[in-house]
Amino acid sequence: MPTKQPHTIGVDDRLVCPECGGEMTLINATPEPARGGAFEWQTFECSTCLNKVERGVNKQDDPHRK
Repeated sequence: MPTKQPHTIGVDDRLVCPECGGEMTLINATPEPARGGAFEWQTFECSTCLNKVERGVNKQDDPHRK
């Protein structure tokens, strides 16, 4: 039986780049094991200017930008 992959929190989020206003997409998600898997760090990248934004998100989908 295949193992179920954990769903990335906010995977469908489309952020707006604070630098140019372009669309940002999720390029990396790293779980935070110290918080029991209820939190992860996410990196979004702008498709226009390549600016990156990192944020932390908990399972309640409450983003905290870094």
